[in-house]
Amino acid sequence: QVYGKEIFGNIKSKKKIKIENDYTKSHYLAEKMIEKYKKNYGLNVNIVRLAYSFSNPIDKKVYRPDLIPINFCIDAINSNEIFLNSDGNSRRDFIPLRDVFTKISKLITKNNKKDIYYNFSSGKTFKIIEIAKIVQKEASKILLKKIKIKLNLKNKLRENKFTIPSDIYSKRVKKIYIEKRLRYEIKKIIFNYIYK
Repeated sequence: QVYGKEIFGNIKSKKKIKIENDYTKSHYLAEKMIEKYKKNYGLNVNIVRLAYSFSNPIDKKVYRPDLIPINFCIDAINSNEIFLNSDGNSRRDFIPLRDVFTKISKLITKNNKKDIYYNFSSGKTFKIIEIAKIVQKEASKILLKKIKIKLNLKNKLRENKFTIPSDIYSKRVKKIYIEKRLRYEIKKIIFNYIYK
C-alpha cells in the first residue's frame, strides 16, 4: 500500500513511500504511530508491509466482493461472467493468508531488534487477467457452466513489472506454489459462496 497503487521495478523495504490516497495515508500514519511508540516507550516493534494476501474467508458471514479473487468467484457464480475493471494487465504480488499467519508468528518469536520494516511478499507477480483465468477454469469445472471474462478495454493499463523481495520468506518461493495455493483457495471460495 505505501509504495503506490501501480508499482514498477525492484521494491525494497527501504524504498521511499508514495501516498496516493486516504488508504495509503492511513497505512503510513499507522507506521509513524508505531515508530513513535517504539521511540517513546522502548517497544520492540515490527512493521510488516504485506503484499496482496488471499484466502477463503474463515467466517462464512464475511462478504468481501471487493477483493480479488473473491470478487471474480462471486461474478462467476452470480452471472457466469467475470468482470474486470481494466484490460487485466496490472500485476499484483499474491501471498496465501495461511503463510501470513505462520510467518508472522515466527517473526514475533524471533524478536529481531535490528530491523523494523519487513516486506512480506512472494516475489512473484500475476497479471489480474491470469487470476481471472484461474477462477474461470475452476468455476467452469465446479459450476458445470461456461464462464466468460469481460474486460474493460477503455481502461488500458501499462503492465507494471515489479519485484518485491520478501524479507520474511527464508527461501525463494516458486510461482507454481502460489498458483497451487490460489487454485485451492479459489475452489474453497466458490463452494463457500455457492451456498450463501
